[in-house]
This record gives sequence, C-alpha cells and structure tokens, in this order.
Amino acid sequence: MITCHALALTDTGSRLVWALGGVRADVPLWLVPLRLPLSLFAPAPGLPWWGALAQVIVIFGVAECVLGTVRTATVSLVVTAAATLFARFLLTLGPGHPLAVPAGEAALADTGPSAAVVGLLICVGWACRAPLLIYGTALTFSLECVLTSTLSSRAHLGGIVAALLCAAVTCRTPVRASAVPSAAAPSSAAAPSGRDA
Repeated sequence: MITCHALALTDTGSRLVWALGGVRADVPLWLVPLRLPLSLFAPAPGLPWWGALAQVIVIFGVAECVLGTVRTATVSLVVTAAATLFARFLLTLGPGHPLAVPAGEAALADTGPSAAVVGLLICVGWACRAPLLIYGTALTFSLECVLTSTLSSRAHLGGIVAALLCAAVTCRTPVRASAVPSAAAPSSAAAPSGRDA
C-alpha cells in the first residue's frame, strides 16, 4: 500500500498503479476482476494513505488471526467485487431514485480497502459471536450512506449484503461433538457381584 501511494505521486507511477489496480465506472467489466486485487491497495479518493494503511494493518491483521489467511483474502475480494458491481448498478439509476448518486461520481476511482474492511469486520463479528460488532458496522456504514451521497458510501450497502452472505457461508461455528463417556468411567449398570448371584 505504501508502494502504491508512493508511485501515485509521480506521473509514470500513477499510470502504472492505474493500469494494474484502477477501477472506475468506465473500465470494461471484463477488466475489473483482473485489477480488483491491487485496487484494494491503490489510493482511494478522500482517504489519506495513513488511514488506509491503518485499516489494512489493524482490520486485516485481526481478521487473519480469526478467520485465517485464505478466508480473509476470499472475503476481501468477494465483498470488494460486490461493492464495485453495486456501484455500477447505482450509476444506472435515475436522478429521482433514493440511492442515485451525482453524475460526477462516475469519474471517480472505485479503489481502496474500505469495502473489504466492512466485510472483514462483519465476518470477524460473526465468527466471534459478537453481534454488537456486526450491527455497529452495518449501522455505521448505512448511516454514512444516508448522510452522504457519494458513490463509495452507497456502494458499501452492496458490500454489507455480500459480507453477511460470506459470514453465513464461511464463518459457521463448528458443531461440537457430544461428550463420549470415558472407558475408565464406571458403568451405570454394574455387573452383579458374586454374592448376589
């Protein structure tokens, strides 16, 4: 992430970062999955590099401890993809729709780790049986959608839905095996003694 932000400060580096991880409404749909992994670490509009770095270090780190590396990467990519596709859908809505976004938002880059952060927080909350974390995350980002009309805030709604689906599928709590009585434990029906025979 630091490398992407440092490269973006130069013209050549900015073009390279965009070519490898740039996602926007005018990017062909077939190209989006190829750029999606690096788009998580590309500079996000309105989010300073240190804020994005803090999110990745803290949230991704906690998620990796709880969910494991594979599930953390999977949830991040699935939720980011869902948010990106939902953002494209939002841009097709007419100006009178409650979820419509200003036309100028279509020209902004749809990059950064925020959608993945939403997904990971919800999945960690689900895996740790922490409903307050799940509800708090969903409520916070939903409130952001109500208070602002930016494309990224509205796209988070698609990310929340995808995160809940990911949590239900990948973060199920394993069923505990029933306790098997120990072989050394005395049987409830003891064999009759020799005197009783």
